[in-house]
Formats: sequence, C-alpha cells, structure tokens
Amino acid sequence: HKAIRRQRQMCIRDSLHVGNFIDILRQKGYNIIGADIRGKNMFSSQKPGKVCLVIGNEANGICDEIIANCDMLCRIPMQNMESLNAAVSAGILMYYFKY
Repeated sequence: HKAIRRQRQMCIRDSLHVGNFIDILRQKGYNIIGADIRGKNMFSSQKPGKVCLVIGNEANGICDEIIANCDMLCRIPMQNMESLNAAVSAGILMYYFKY
C-alpha cells in the first residue's frame, strides 16, 4: 500500500515538473505526443512537425496527469498481440515521426 501511494505521489510531483517542461517545448513549436493503447492509429493522422514523444512504462503506461498535457495520443496498430516493450515501441514511433 505504501509503495502504491509513493508511486502516485512521485507521478504527481514529477508531472508538475514535466508540465513546465511541456510548456517550454510547446513554446518552441513541439507537438507533445503520448504513446498509449487508447490513442489514434499512428498511420491515420497527419504527421506533425516537431515532436516530443512521451513513452510510459510497460506496467502502467503514462500517468493521467501527463496524458492530459499531450496534444495527441497515438498507438502502433497490431494484430494478435496486446502491446510491445516500451523500448521497441519508442523505436518504432521515433522512426515513424522522423521520416
């Protein structure tokens, strides 16, 4: 119980710092895109210009507070599997948004 409460506190505290960082990135013209299974198919929308990609961990994904700061959520379309390792997903998404 203490570990869960501590994780929640860390998420909220860290998201305040991330929120400030996201504001700075937006001022510099970046689109904040979160990788989330509930997001749009990454191929179904137009690629934005400058991208800051947010990847969560395998167990819990991205905190709700950080998701609320994203301009868009996207997902990698897959068949016959639920999800990919966070590092693999990050690699696929970074390659896609770069080209």
